[in-house]
Amino acid sequence: MDRNNKSEAQWMRGISESIEASLKKICNIIAGTIETDAVYCLGYRNTLNTVSTGIFIEGNHSEQLHFYLVVFVNKLQKNSSAKLNKLIKTNIGSKAAATLLLHSTASLHDVTKNQHYFFHMLFEYENIVYQNKEVQSLLHLVDEPKLYYDDSRIYLYTRNTAALDILKH
Repeated sequence: MDRNNKSEAQWMRGISESIEASLKKICNIIAGTIETDAVYCLGYRNTLNTVSTGIFIEGNHSEQLHFYLVVFVNKLQKNSSAKLNKLIKTNIGSKAAATLLLHSTASLHDVTKNQHYFFHMLFEYENIVYQNKEVQSLLHLVDEPKLYYDDSRIYLYTRNTAALDILKH
């Protein structure tokens, strides 16, 4: 599958043209504002808002899309997520919004074992929406990361202990 051909992405085959157009607008705003290497979409939510006055619901129905995006940037800047959300809101209005997870592309070489699994799953499903032509491959994952059960058990034990302490008080 060609990563640069957005039309071949498996998850985008079932979406409507209006959803794809909104996603492209958001990606253009992001790429035009900061140096973006790639944008991956974790998913989206489509809600139907109704305008109500008193006990009667009027005929005004507005569709709102909310996208969950992982954005790989060349350099992270202060408050860039808030600035991007404000630009998206002013340019698109209330029809679409996005939750952005900004991540530096350079830091992908030093991912922790928990992040390794997350990025492996992100890249495996190839839900790429935008990619800078100069960036061919963000992360080379040869094999699937191994899960560390001992670490998971310790984490679960500490979370359960903390929850029990909170419930006692």
